[in-house]
Amino acid sequence: MAEPERGAEAVPEAANDASRGTAGRTSARGRGIAGRIKASGPFGWLLLGLGLAAAVLLVVADLSEISYRTIGIGACVDRAGSGVCTTAGHESHAWALVILSPFVLVMAWGAVIGRSRAAGLALIAIGVAVLLIALAIDLPKLDGKRNLDALYDDVVGHTGSAYRIELVAGVLLILSGGLSLMRERAGARVAAANARRAERRKARNAAALAEMPPPEPKLPPPDAPGPQV
Repeated sequence: MAEPERGAEAVPEAANDASRGTAGRTSARGRGIAGRIKASGPFGWLLLGLGLAAAVLLVVADLSEISYRTIGIGACVDRAGSGVCTTAGHESHAWALVILSPFVLVMAWGAVIGRSRAAGLALIAIGVAVLLIALAIDLPKLDGKRNLDALYDDVVGHTGSAYRIELVAGVLLILSGGLSLMRERAGARVAAANARRAERRKARNAAALAEMPPPEPKLPPPDAPGPQV
């Protein structure tokens, strides 16, 4: 029987390799988001939690009361109404924190799961922006009386919970971004050390092989006896 051609044998093998590669890619896709989060490890979960908490706090700060006013020992709302007696966070800075919150989620994912240095720097930049909004825009308005002092005596402005919440959110963003950069640098150092270790091991193996004596040539087997008559 004629032997099969070598090209015909290579085709099934190539098809098997392609099918294995496709199966591997399908398995990697099957892990999805949960698999990537699990692979990031406990420290990655902590960083992702910090980013998520900061994004939630930004929304809460914009929906919460950032300042309020009292008139003497009485309630301001009973006399002037809530429109001038209380100020929500979004009224002070035009929903800026809510606008930033989706970017926080995307950058936290990129910094922790994608190990992106640019995303980590973006988290720090957003945290600095939040603190600037709090200190440069919101802080000067906290004791504002909103013209109530023209109608009433003893009008006093007070700081609401939203101001403290946005400060905490800004600090969390800077913290999560900074820790993600430290994590990325540590991972790069470990990878470089492993690469150097592998190179040294490879060099030692090559030197050991070079020092081994060459194998002795094999002698041909003796001729087999011929058939007896």
